[in-house]
Amino acid sequence: MNPVRSGPAASPNFQQRRHDRFTVETPGLLRIQETRGGIYAITVLDVSKAGLRVNCPIAVPSDARVELKVQGSTILGTVRYARSVGYEFHVGIEAELLQTKIGTARGEELDLISLFPADAVRLRRP
Repeated sequence: MNPVRSGPAASPNFQQRRHDRFTVETPGLLRIQETRGGIYAITVLDVSKAGLRVNCPIAVPSDARVELKVQGSTILGTVRYARSVGYEFHVGIEAELLQTKIGTARGEELDLISLFPADAVRLRRP
């Protein structure tokens, strides 16, 4: 696993984002696939069409494969960054697969925002 990126260089750059972000505050569970028994309670802080940022009690290494359980659905993805915020960490995850009760989506079919239709509020870009 790669080390956790932190500090200003690790902060996501709004200009590099491909999709708009929406704020949410929804509980979920995160499991690190390469780690036995590592299941953590998280809060989804914001979401885009193909990624999300979560508040997590641990720093998850960059490039770690993770599974999230949120809103009755499963999201598989890869950690892009983790940065310390107080006693917790904000972890950015790029989604690769979304499994819902309706079906499975990946690639261009992904739309994580659809999991949070009543909760989503558009973030303003600086």
